[in-house]
Amino acid sequence: MNRILLTFSILFITNFNTFAQKAKEYYEKGLNAFEKKLDNQALLYLDSSINLKNDEYMSYQLRGFVKSSQGKFVDAIADFDKAIGLNPNDADNFAYRASAKGSNTDTNGAVQDLSQAIKISPRKCQYYRDRAKLYAKLKDTLSAKLDFDKAITLDPEDAYNFIERAMIKEAANDLRGALQDLNEGILIDPNQSPFYRHRAELHLKLRDTTSALSDYDNDIRLIKKDDPMFYWDHYDRATARFNKAYYQGCIEDCSIVISGLTTDSDTSLIKFVYKCRALANLKSTNYFAAIADCDEFYKHDPKDISIYLAKAEAYYMLSEFSNCITTINKAIAIHPTAEAYFYKSMANVKLNNLKEVENDLTKAINLNPSYFLAYRNRALLRGVQANYKGAVSDANVFLKNDPTDVKVLTTKGMALYFLNNKKEGCAIVKRAISLGDQTAKQFAKEKCK
Repeated sequence: MNRILLTFSILFITNFNTFAQKAKEYYEKGLNAFEKKLDNQALLYLDSSINLKNDEYMSYQLRGFVKSSQGKFVDAIADFDKAIGLNPNDADNFAYRASAKGSNTDTNGAVQDLSQAIKISPRKCQYYRDRAKLYAKLKDTLSAKLDFDKAITLDPEDAYNFIERAMIKEAANDLRGALQDLNEGILIDPNQSPFYRHRAELHLKLRDTTSALSDYDNDIRLIKKDDPMFYWDHYDRATARFNKAYYQGCIEDCSIVISGLTTDSDTSLIKFVYKCRALANLKSTNYFAAIADCDEFYKHDPKDISIYLAKAEAYYMLSEFSNCITTINKAIAIHPTAEAYFYKSMANVKLNNLKEVENDLTKAINLNPSYFLAYRNRALLRGVQANYKGAVSDANVFLKNDPTDVKVLTTKGMALYFLNNKKEGCAIVKRAISLGDQTAKQFAKEKCK
């Protein structure tokens, strides 16, 4: 609930002429305590005021409001009931009760109360906006949109009317319509960081990363460092920068988050940031930094196999193939995947562990029978090892996916030749030659005369 709105409403509407003097004093003390956010003290004063004079609806209204702010919605509704009984012509009584009912999961009851508030005061745009949100909860998108349209008609200079209508349109998958409303809201009030954040997220849904980055820049320019979203905004911009291949900017944003968060900070965010920076460092060929970030990530989530594979890739690029294999084995121990075995086979190739290479590729294929690159590499390996039947079998599977791979064509052709199918083998070798393979050309020169 809007504490300031209620305070002003009370200050301008209250007529104390009918209050007993002492009840009035307690009421004023309760209002003063409420304004200072001393809610428990406010309730004590309001109880005293009501005990002295129990027929003033404003006392019940304020007490109900305070109880709502404390999450005591049932008690709050009872106070609003009393306020309505004493003054059924005050629209705010119904609006405040609607808020309490909505917070207490009685969405339909809240809609009914706001409808009554609108009937009493049909030109107050806040009522339409609040009812629109309730309609959205009820999945009544059309009614929600109509209420926002009315709110905008009543107050076209209120940016929040456009921003919140944008949310309704976005939920209905009208992304372009949502973007138009966000643009209008930002035009009215260009100094609200959440508006830019919302539009950045919408731009990402529309696959417009450049515009999203511009909005994140404005968001971060406006947001205060003590705002809970400050570091999340930097992380979100970091991921957008990563997707735009602006890896240095991604690393900078991640570093701001890492240097600013404390040990008491959101662990989900800190692990996301280390992962993001690790991948950006990997892309930037900062392999030692990538490994260090992976190690930091493990402290928060030791079972994410993707980060083990990222660390393994860094070791691979540093030619530390044994460390690469050790790291991949840790990933496999957590959850064996075709990708992990495939990467392991590449490191074993560098160590000339050809038997292990074939075992790794076979395990990759067993886990994912559609892993065509594994068939490709095993075909090439089997050709080198003179396992010609195996080479042909693997080549056949792979060539269905990519019939122009000259290395696999040459391997298949040579294998068929050595299996005494010279005619078909040489025909395939000649096709590889037509595609530019020099190995095939040399083989044909010697064998396919």
